[in-house]
Formats: sequence, structure tokens, C-alpha cells
Amino acid sequence: MGDTLRDVPELFETALGESLVARTDQIPQFRLGPPDLCHLVKNNAKTAKDVTSYHYVSGVEASSAGSLAAYINTLTYSMDDSANKGGWFSAPAPFRIKSGVYCCYNAFAMLDVRVEVRIPGGVNVYAVNRAGKRVAIGQDASPAFWAELFVSSVLRATLADANPDLYPAGPAGLRRLDPLPDLNVEGRFLDAVKDVFPRAWQLGADPDVQVPTLTSNVLVYALVRYFGYESGRWDVLIRLWRDLLHMDPSLAALLAQAYMNADLDGKAVKLLYQTLQVHPNCTPVLLAQIDLLQKKGKQDLALTLAKRLVNTAPLEFKAWEKLTQCYTQQGDWPMALLALNSCPMFANSSRELPVMPEPLRVHFPDFADPNGLYSDNDTHALTPLRAEGLRGTFRKAYALLADMVDHAGWEDLLAHRANVFVMEDEYRQVKEEELMPNAAGKSDGASDGDDVPLVVAATGKPASAPSSAPVVPAAADEAALAEPSVDPVANTEPTAASEEPAEDDENADPEALPPSWRARARAIGGSKLLTAFSHKRLCERWLDDLFLMLYEDLRVYTAWKAEEAHAREYQLAYKRTCAEWEYLGDLARRLGKKADARNAYRQCTVMRFSPKASLRLLALLTEPDAVDDDVPIPTPVGPDGTPVEDTVPTTPGDATSRVIGETLRHVARLLSIPGHNVAILHKVYGDRVYPNPLASAMFKLINRYGLARVQAEVMARKFPTPIFKRMSVTLEYAEKFRVRGWDA
Repeated sequence: MGDTLRDVPELFETALGESLVARTDQIPQFRLGPPDLCHLVKNNAKTAKDVTSYHYVSGVEASSAGSLAAYINTLTYSMDDSANKGGWFSAPAPFRIKSGVYCCYNAFAMLDVRVEVRIPGGVNVYAVNRAGKRVAIGQDASPAFWAELFVSSVLRATLADANPDLYPAGPAGLRRLDPLPDLNVEGRFLDAVKDVFPRAWQLGADPDVQVPTLTSNVLVYALVRYFGYESGRWDVLIRLWRDLLHMDPSLAALLAQAYMNADLDGKAVKLLYQTLQVHPNCTPVLLAQIDLLQKKGKQDLALTLAKRLVNTAPLEFKAWEKLTQCYTQQGDWPMALLALNSCPMFANSSRELPVMPEPLRVHFPDFADPNGLYSDNDTHALTPLRAEGLRGTFRKAYALLADMVDHAGWEDLLAHRANVFVMEDEYRQVKEEELMPNAAGKSDGASDGDDVPLVVAATGKPASAPSSAPVVPAAADEAALAEPSVDPVANTEPTAASEEPAEDDENADPEALPPSWRARARAIGGSKLLTAFSHKRLCERWLDDLFLMLYEDLRVYTAWKAEEAHAREYQLAYKRTCAEWEYLGDLARRLGKKADARNAYRQCTVMRFSPKASLRLLALLTEPDAVDDDVPIPTPVGPDGTPVEDTVPTTPGDATSRVIGETLRHVARLLSIPGHNVAILHKVYGDRVYPNPLASAMFKLINRYGLARVQAEVMARKFPTPIFKRMSVTLEYAEKFRVRGWDA
């Protein structure tokens, strides 16, 4: 139609400026903020008709108003003029960009900065506050304000696809650009980070923390992910944390973590020792110390520190998570269950996706699949498993529980659970005895109106009284759990006896109870009521729900593996639909069965390309244990249905060659099958080199085997031209930014 942009997605408005009005109404709900919004007004000189459109964009440098205005100016050269090439007489009048507004949210100042550009004309810069009113921004705006805007913009670009469980990673019509395209921009960004770091807690906490701190916030989470775990550039983080260490002693934990991930354990030990000598109860430093001990296999020392940590920070989920991990590694299942039951739980905030009116029409670059062969699988028609919807600390707690089952077994863990927590049959039995009429209880001082508790806890208080904070399992608890006074309950149905937690000390003395309670206990069977719950706690309802979810997942997983074994035994073909393979892959990944998850995702992507399944498979293929998969790799097929063979056969050789060849073969199959998948992934990740899952997978191979080795393996394989160019650009990026392993 001549009113669209080449290679830029657009959503056309029904009413002029409705997207700007909708964004203004949602500003009070912003935290870090949604992607930047670019609103354009196009005019046809012949018909005097105005057309308005908008698109989202991430990665534009927001260090000044000039850089944002320059982005709108570059769009004037992207107008689609294909309609004007049909002939001189038949060519319609072209559309031209008349004006544009670029909206970028400053998460520190909580202002939506808007740069209005008129072509030809000038540039007007202003902001909109949470009340929807304009705030003037003059030419003399402080450098700190633009530093805040620059950091906010880069954080949104790097965290857009941070959660692999969410697909798609952004709203429709999102254009992704490299947030830090060169080393000069990266240097300016790091300088801006140093300026705004004391106020980083204002951005909110990372997904595992409820209250943001100087060491646990969105800025730290994004920096560690971008420079550390995704690319291995720990040297950049080491220099940054060194420069910021003077602000607070707790930043030594971030520096020690960077040392450990860079294989500089000696420096980490020295730094942690010096910091703990001065600040022995610094929570982040204790967490880093526990990580170091677990890395070295010192589980007994890690457990000692974990107990100290939960006493120092009883309301932190990470503290109880570490304690649960330590007990799990030592095989102390009762104490692991008690520690998990004491975890403070909360759900992380949802994504900040903008809510816009329905567009009049949309325009996307011509990467659509006309045959519909590579669309996502619809797994909603299958029986839903509730565990897939877990988020935040609940998903972490589910992983801890699944790890316990993997080590101890389902039956044994249920037996330990029956010894630790009050079960439904026990509660029902005591309830029935309590309801039996007994006049002796009333004659001993308990009146008809007394609110006598049904379950007496160890401290002499009713079990329905909520505890103010989680309680650390003490040494007395370990001794009590080692020799329980009651046998395991036969019925181990995972149902909580009450929603409220019990008090902690189980060593109850009947004579220390109030007279009315002691009389009631004698009336309904002596010390039977007290003995039944003397060494047990009440299970939290959320943990009860996790047991039920885990049971549902294990039931489906066991049935799946039994069917596969039956098919192998009788040499039958085991067939599933694409949606079912993706469904089973999600299940296996959730249970920690990575080999089964990879096999299921392989089967899914061979039958029909699914972006979600392919991206999750790519993340699993770069795990260190991927080369140990003892499963047949299916032969992939191309868009025309013909099989696509590997161009480099697997040959026996030294262990390193075998590992590199096997890993790259998986990555090559994913990138090569089908041949159009890079075009489809372009709709999700655009032309951005990094961060995206494709670059992260290549960087992990470079970190492990070196850039030269990976380059040689890529050159040895005859990839299609678009895929080869994409991989070559990623390798050049790794060399330019000196990703770990670039010189090996």
C-alpha cells in the first residue's frame, strides 16, 4: 500500500494517537516498564490523508534526546516505495513520515520520556508522570537523568527474553536491536551503571527475592545474566564490582561469585574470609560462602553455614533454599522437608506487556510461513498439568521437591513425610475422639464456652495459632526426628491437616499445659492426643499442593516410560503427535530428566517445527550432559519432506573431538531443520546478535571448547547460506567482545 516500512513491524491505529493515550493510562502500573513505543504519523501529499501507526522497539540508545530523535529520522529512509515502481503514469503518490513520537520509560524517576520529532521542523522533549501530566525537560537536564534513562532502556532490552518459560518473549510488533552494539557504547553503559547503582534497589528485586537490596535487584540480575551466565565475560563484572566495592561490604559477595565463575577460587576464598572477619553475619557473603563450599563438595561445612544463614535472614527464601539443598545432599530427608516447609513463599511479578486497542491492520516483514508447517503446537487440548503454571519461589520449591524424589524415591519420601507432618487420618481420629461426650472434662474446670484446641502443640499453644516467622530446625529436632515416637501412618495421602503452621518445639510436657487443656487431654484418652503430635509439624498448604502436582507429573511420566519400554520390548513403533511430544518434553524438563526432555523435543521438532520447542531444545543441547544421551537421534526432514542428512559424519577420535562433534551436530540439526526456521525466529528475535538464545548456545560452546575449535567445526559443515551467515556474525561478535574462550 506504500504506507508501510520495510523490515519493520507496524500496527496501524483506528483513531489518531490511541496508542499514546493507552500508554499514558498505564504509566502508574509500570515498574521497569514495557518496551519503547515509536508512534508515527504518515501523510500522503496528493490525498492529504494521514495514517498513524506504531511499533515497539528495544535496543535503541537512550543516552540523549538526539539519539532517540535519530532513530525516527532513520525510519524516513525505510518507507516502502515498491508501489511506485510499476510505471511513471500509474505510480501513486508516496507516503512520507510527517512526525513521530518516541516513548522511553525512566524506571528510576518514574517518568515516561517522550521525544517528539516533526519533519521538517524541530524536536520537542517532555515527560509524562504517573498522574498523566506533562513535565518539561529542558536542554539543561542533568546527566544523571539521561544515565537513568539509558540504563532503564538497556535493562528492558536484555531482560525481554530472560525467562525461557515464557513464549513469545515480547508483544506483537516488537523490533529488537543490539542494546550494546560496540565496545564504546558498552563502556558508556558501564559508566552509567556506576552512577545509578546506589539507587538500583528502586527497580525492584530479581525473581527470587521479595525485598530488593543493593546486591539483589533487577540491575544486578540483568548484569550477571548479560555479561556472566550467557556470555562468560566474567572479567567485565570483576572490574565493575571492584570499582563499586567501596559502597557496601555486601558487594564482596558479587565479586566473589564472579571470581568463582571465572575459576579464580583462590581470590574468592581470600575475599570472603576478609569480609566475614569484619561482617560475620552479612547475608549475601554467607550465601556466596555456601556456594563455594558446595562447589568444592564440602557439604558438612555448607550445612553449618546454612543453619547460621537462616538464623541471620529467616525471611529470605534463598537462605531456606540453601538449607534444603544441604540436607538433600546429605540424605537427611526429614530435615530437608522441614526446611522446605519453612520457606517464605511469594510469586514474582508478571511481565509488563502493554495493553493496546485492537489495531486496524498489522504489517509484518515477509517472513510468514504460507503453508503453516512451522507454527507452535497447541498443547492446551491435552490434559493440563498444574505444575507448568508455577512461577517465582513456588517453581524453585517444586524443583527442590523433585530433586528429593530423584534421590530418595517417591515411596521413601512419603514415608518420611508421614513421620514429619501431621497426616489427615491422625487428625480425623483425634477429631472424632475430641467430639465424644465426656462429662469429666467439664467438671475439671473446662466450661462449655471454652475454646479448647483440637491439636496441642509442643509449647502448650493451640496449633491453629500462626507463627510469626519460620523456625530453624534445631539440633533437638534432629534427634527427635531420628527416633520418632510413632510409626509411619499407612495412609500417606498428601492433604494438609490445617492451613496454619504449628509452633516449633515438639518436646511437650503434659504437666506444663494449662489446667483446662490438661483436663481435656485426660478426658479424651490420657496422653494419647499429646503423643500423636509430639514430634510432628503441620504441613503448609502450598507444600501439600506441590506434592499433589508432583504426583500428577510422576504419574504421567511413569506411564510414558512404561509405554516406551513396552514398545521397545515388542519392537513396536512408539508414535505421538507433535503437541504430545512437546507436552512430554515440558514434563521431563520440569522433573529434571534432561535426557528425556531432549529426546521428546527432538521428536517434536522433526515432525513439525515449533519455535517454543526448538528454543527449549537449544538450551538443553548446550548442557554438559547432552553428550551422554543414549537415545537414537531421528533423521530430520526439510520443508519439502525430504530427509536432511548431516554433512559431517561422526568419526571416532579423542574425547574432546567426540564431545564437540556431538554437541555441534545437535545444534546444526536444530539450525538446519527446517531450512526456514531462522526466518521464523526473526519474528521473535529480529536482527539482534546478542542477547538471544542462538548466540547464547554458540557462546557456551566457545566457553567450553574455544573459538578456534568451534569455527573449524562450523566451516566443516555445509550449512545453508542464511544459517552460515547468522553463525558467522555470532562468531565475529564473540571475537570482538572477547567472549570467554575467544583466544583459545
